[in-house]
Amino acid sequence: MTIRALVIVTRFQLGMTQEELGAAIGYSGSQVSEVERGRREATLDFLAALARVAARENTPPDHMPPDGLLRAKCAECPIGQAYDDIAATTKRRAA
Repeated sequence: MTIRALVIVTRFQLGMTQEELGAAIGYSGSQVSEVERGRREATLDFLAALARVAARENTPPDHMPPDGLLRAKCAECPIGQAYDDIAATTKRRAA
């Protein structure tokens, strides 16, 4: 699954518009749209915010893990895998 498809699928699963998702993750609706259309690459911060919102929406508030555990919780989900792929690419480029 591509990053843009992942964002689209996650947004639809959350039942949000681009504007609503943007507001929830700290980006504008137009930035979400650009990622979904492939005109902008999703950054690590964008994916991390998306993972936090997805985890929060699918977890009762009193069971929400601290941010340090979020990565472990999402390790098996597509967002976590995409985050890991981008992080690895970023590290290789920096080396």
